[in-house]
Amino acid sequence: RCHRFGAACALAGFAAVAAVAAVAFSSRVAAAQGAVAQEGALFLLAPIGARAVGMGQAVSASDLGSESIWWNPAGLARTTRREAAVNYSKTVIATGSAVDVVVPAGRAGVVAAAVYLFDPGQQPVTDVNGSTVGSINPRSVVIAASYAATFGSRVNTGVTYKHVEDRLDCSGSCTVPSYAVSTTAFDLGMQVIADPAKRLTLAFAVTNLGFRLQVIDASQADPLPTRMHFAAQYAIPAVERMVTDGVLKIGAEFVGNLSLGNSSLRWGGEFAYQQQYFLRAGLLDGSGDGSRSTVGFGVQRGGIAMDFAQAFGGFSSAAGKSPTYVTLRFRF
Repeated sequence: RCHRFGAACALAGFAAVAAVAAVAFSSRVAAAQGAVAQEGALFLLAPIGARAVGMGQAVSASDLGSESIWWNPAGLARTTRREAAVNYSKTVIATGSAVDVVVPAGRAGVVAAAVYLFDPGQQPVTDVNGSTVGSINPRSVVIAASYAATFGSRVNTGVTYKHVEDRLDCSGSCTVPSYAVSTTAFDLGMQVIADPAKRLTLAFAVTNLGFRLQVIDASQADPLPTRMHFAAQYAIPAVERMVTDGVLKIGAEFVGNLSLGNSSLRWGGEFAYQQQYFLRAGLLDGSGDGSRSTVGFGVQRGGIAMDFAQAFGGFSSAAGKSPTYVTLRFRF
């Protein structure tokens, strides 16, 4: 029936899903007010992808190509070319590496797969005299699989399955035990093109929805850092009239923390010239790396694109190492 009633039906569906999520969020906020919730697997909040970071992480309503695997799988739905990408990030806490692959399957939709390694690096273990007696090597891995599909000309939907693994290996004399634990999580998302000119896109997503991560025992298992996202993106027509082959898209995003009962806002934008040169900037709070503002740029020639972003503010910048993100994409 949505094929018959077009945008009105799509917007009604979007509103219904948003309303259900808002009620669920309100209930979780009320529950969280009685006690401080603890979250596990916080590495799931580390941002992945230079384009998304450059836009201030306000990207749930965006078409990011392969990066959409990590932000809103609905953004994959209208992908028409296969894509492979390598993402790299460096902060004071860890390095992050992700490899993404996206394959359109025609009318059957779009499938994608990715793997992400969050590596804080090997750390020495010392005794009371300060001598090194061993080492610990913490690492976290996410293996993801996504599926996205369109409904009519204005609705995108998607889901991502994540296998999440957290481990700590120790050699020599260790004061903490080694462990390797895993759990399952899902990202669910939808995007709705809300106007006939296809300039305004609304989006809703729930990320890291899954089972608790148990390191010691069930009573001490921590909930995953589940987040709820409401976002909008708009392509400004005045810019296209003033700059030939120029497109400016701006976005805003509300992020709700389902465990702690608080929220944050993100703003960002991207200016594209001839779809070959890109400038990006963003402002945010409550980000996974603690950053407050971002800038980025990208260059695309043929089927090859490179994106770069830098984040400012937060604990990493305070330690003298502003987070840096690089993405190399291949479309074929």
